[in-house]
Amino acid sequence: MIRKATIDDLNQIWALRLKTTDLLKSRGIDQWQYVEPSIDQFRSDIEKQTFYVCDQGGKIVGMMFIMEEIEETYNHINGAWHIDKPYITIHRLAVDKDYLGIGLADKLMEFSAMYASTKHVGSIRIDTHKDNHQAQRLFLKHGYQYCGIITLEEKVQGDRLRLAYDLKIGV
Repeated sequence: MIRKATIDDLNQIWALRLKTTDLLKSRGIDQWQYVEPSIDQFRSDIEKQTFYVCDQGGKIVGMMFIMEEIEETYNHINGAWHIDKPYITIHRLAVDKDYLGIGLADKLMEFSAMYASTKHVGSIRIDTHKDNHQAQRLFLKHGYQYCGIITLEEKVQGDRLRLAYDLKIGV
């Protein structure tokens, strides 16, 4: 079941973040290897009621942040967005490594598309590290198109370049 996260979920969300950090490191991906995303960021997302979790019997096995505001880092892209309509952004998308391969990432992606549709938003934007081939395949599987490269803000440590994608929502 996908639902809004509550502050009571924070410890499990943080544990999933740390598990995801280890998974990305084992795959040689310089993403989530430093301070960001921080526990304070997750807390803020939850308090704003913009963070969603995939809950299986009380265990958080997937998560994502849905941002409705303009994503400032997306204002400058080496390439071009396919859709200029209002958009939502997906960040902090992760599935517990013990639950990979059973379709949870697909369910989160489908949920975000339904969410955008109910908000009458024309598109979804998302980004990932160039070495995160699993995320890239997931995006393409769900109809996202590659748009170009964005650069994360200066406070982000490590490789700040990200591959950017968008998806048109039928509204």
